[in-house]
Amino acid sequence: MYTVRIAQLLLGTAMMLMAMGSRAQTDGCSTVQDGSWRTTATWSCGVGVGNYPDNSWPNGEMLFISHDINIPNNKTIDLTTSGLQEIVLQDGGSLTFGSNAKLLLPAGAVITLEGSSPQISSSSNSAGTLIEIGGNGVYGRAAGGSNGDLSGPGYIDENSEPSGNPVQSAPLPVELVNFVGKEQRGSILLSWATVS
Repeated sequence: MYTVRIAQLLLGTAMMLMAMGSRAQTDGCSTVQDGSWRTTATWSCGVGVGNYPDNSWPNGEMLFISHDINIPNNKTIDLTTSGLQEIVLQDGGSLTFGSNAKLLLPAGAVITLEGSSPQISSSSNSAGTLIEIGGNGVYGRAAGGSNGDLSGPGYIDENSEPSGNPVQSAPLPVELVNFVGKEQRGSILLSWATVS
């Protein structure tokens, strides 16, 4: 009886760990073609995201970018009051800022860069280029940094420093080498070991 329960628990735990390691694009909005951030046809959620201060983020709390997307000159994408939690720049996706373009994100939001080629860049060296998370400037000359290209893998959050490269290293994957569950006094005791 305990063997079956332990096997079920181990299977459930393994499935949970696998689910935590992957994200489905159904959890949010994703790009469907190259183009402007402000163009409806660019997004799976069917809205011109950020054409105005966007107070109601459509279709979830994540944004997946797998195409070349630009924020036009002198435009501000203000998502500070949205429910957006993460922008994922997938391998092959990029975000290019026009002259004095700005992206304003809510506190706690994260930009994840999954690719190794430049994924965030500015088409000009304008003084107004900016990514701001939770009121903290994390990229661009307007934040006191540079408008240089940023590559992953890694992430940018509200604690990133705009000077130099604000991309922080992504957590290393954990390789599980041992996972054991034992019945102990009517409870299940789990123990595991990792490679590192």
